[in-house]
Amino acid sequence: MNKTRYLMWVIASLCSLVIDVNVLAGSVSGPYVVWVNLDANQGKQVDDVLKKYLNQKNRDCFEYYKEPILYMQDRPANISNELVYDAFVKGNLEAIATLNKKLIDFVDEDGDGLDGVMVYSSKPRPRIMSLTTPRNYKKKIKTIYLQEPISDTAVQAAFCAVVPPITRAP
Repeated sequence: MNKTRYLMWVIASLCSLVIDVNVLAGSVSGPYVVWVNLDANQGKQVDDVLKKYLNQKNRDCFEYYKEPILYMQDRPANISNELVYDAFVKGNLEAIATLNKKLIDFVDEDGDGLDGVMVYSSKPRPRIMSLTTPRNYKKKIKTIYLQEPISDTAVQAAFCAVVPPITRAP
């Protein structure tokens, strides 16, 4: 009876390894997200908090993701602060559509696209927002407001609450 149980355990373990490998085959790394900071003053603090947080090994909101990328300095040139401001702060529908198109059309040197854009703005109130690239998503902006004074924990929690999911196909 012990040999039978052991044999069943070995078979089950091997099956789970095969299943795990197949689940990862064809999976997409990410999410790949553009970060735009619309506040030159207070926004630097937010950038610094995010850089520190994303360089840690223990990043709560990325624990299930493989190789996420946040384009902070090297964002696509055609995604300007003015376009992002019009889309996120003013809520201009034409700007949102244009931004969506630019996110969808972007391809990096490895042939990867983008899953969305995240924005920090302090006007009229401090907040972190996101827009997911609309492959089967509505053109909706998610927003988390931050209480002042802004804490590192609040920035991290808001970031994790609005980070776009992976929308690119494998």
